[in-house]
Amino acid sequence: MRALLRKLLVLAAVLASASAIAQTPQRIEMGQVTSGKAVGDGGSFYAFAGAMGTRLKVYLVVEGLAAVVLYDADGKELAAQQDNYGGILQHTLEEDGIYLIGISSARTDVPYTVLVEGQVPRIELVYDDEPAAAATDALTASSATAAITAVPAPAATSAEAKPAVFTGDPAVWGLYTRLVGRRTQAPEGRYRIVWRWQDPGKVLLEDWEDASGKVRYSNTITPTGEPGGIQMHTKYLGGKDWDGRIDADGNIHYIGKGLLKLPYRISLAEGDVFEMRREQNRGGQVVVQPAQKYARWEMEAAAP
Repeated sequence: MRALLRKLLVLAAVLASASAIAQTPQRIEMGQVTSGKAVGDGGSFYAFAGAMGTRLKVYLVVEGLAAVVLYDADGKELAAQQDNYGGILQHTLEEDGIYLIGISSARTDVPYTVLVEGQVPRIELVYDDEPAAAATDALTASSATAAITAVPAPAATSAEAKPAVFTGDPAVWGLYTRLVGRRTQAPEGRYRIVWRWQDPGKVLLEDWEDASGKVRYSNTITPTGEPGGIQMHTKYLGGKDWDGRIDADGNIHYIGKGLLKLPYRISLAEGDVFEMRREQNRGGQVVVQPAQKYARWEMEAAAP
């Protein structure tokens, strides 16, 4: 830990002397959510220790045009992401070391929230010589498996058929009646989304799973009791509440409570693709933005 602090102090001194990066970086840990305000003089900076092969994701949420940039310890730019409302920067670290994240905005004094996550590659030990007993056991197990699979399974009776998933009332749950009991596919390096009841018809959970199947966080979704009203609480962004409205097509329009509104819409696009699309109010007219690459998930086939 002391060695890391020394490295961070050295990095801060180097960066402070550079014209492109004038701010002293703050430390940030993997999985940590932090907030701040966009400033001038080169932006805001965070330093962290990263391991080789780590698949890094930096989530930035901010009003207006903003950018998040990844640097190595020498101040060399490694990756960048620029978009309205921030976005997601993804990069695989090529070596162990100290890295820096820079955040800049077209406007000053604009509040932002940033989350840093990293998936460290799994290490598997490989042995040159396998013990003879283990090889024999593997052969026996293989033979047993072959024998079992050779026996045809009995046909399922109607009594053994899997019961249908309770989906709820479309007037109350909107699009979620088409999602509950299902999950998205898992593209490389991205989360899978799973929808399941915590309390059927009353509380729905939206789980975000990483590549190992571990739930990183869950959104809790409940009806408001008002026609077309629904609400969501998420632990993402340090914990945030959202008000939702179900439209005539069952799509749900969310807007955040508090300072960061970040309005967006969820829908199922043609081809059974789950989408999250940003919305903007322009002169009283709501404009839906095109779906971004990392806000589209193909659904797994529904159970028969």
